[in-house]
Amino acid sequence: MGIRQTFLMNFALLSSNAPSVRYLCTMQYDHLIYRVAQPSDLPAVQSIVAGAVRRLAKAGIDQWQQGYPDTEILAEDLRLGRGRLLCTDDRVVAYGALVTTGEPTYAVIEGAWLTADEEYLVLHRLCVAEVAVGCGVARRWMERVEQEATASGFRSIRVDTRAENHIMQRLLERLGYQPCGSIRIEGEPFLAFEKLLA
Repeated sequence: MGIRQTFLMNFALLSSNAPSVRYLCTMQYDHLIYRVAQPSDLPAVQSIVAGAVRRLAKAGIDQWQQGYPDTEILAEDLRLGRGRLLCTDDRVVAYGALVTTGEPTYAVIEGAWLTADEEYLVLHRLCVAEVAVGCGVARRWMERVEQEATASGFRSIRVDTRAENHIMQRLLERLGYQPCGSIRIEGEPFLAFEKLLA
């Protein structure tokens, strides 16, 4: 069975048997559930993304400031089973998308990826709900994604971010992602990172 087939089979397991994880935060969250996002989650995802767009703008980061990711992109994430949520019992606190089919813009890099032609998982659109900023939720989401990717047989995870997005860069570095150079998306430079999975 191929990696992508194994990955797709995990969707149903995540949806029906999403395990709670103990996580201590200064806020009210002590149980966080990692699961596949459903089409019905679109309003919550849109709200989280809108909050992230506002925070990026306030920080002077020119990322997600031209209408990306829009409703069409987010709805497609959910329709294709790409979306992953981290939730409390009644609230979505983090969202991101996992792409198993590669990323065309990663074909040309100023630098070098850690892996060559091996199948890799791509992370896109990671954002955290306003009420959960500073609680380590993004890190927990990333850790759960890495567990899923490892179980599905992926050799590595790749992700990109803007040079001025130092918060994301610090998160990636703390989690062991290696800077690999830069790629271009619609002519704009983005820093590229990759992590080898055990």
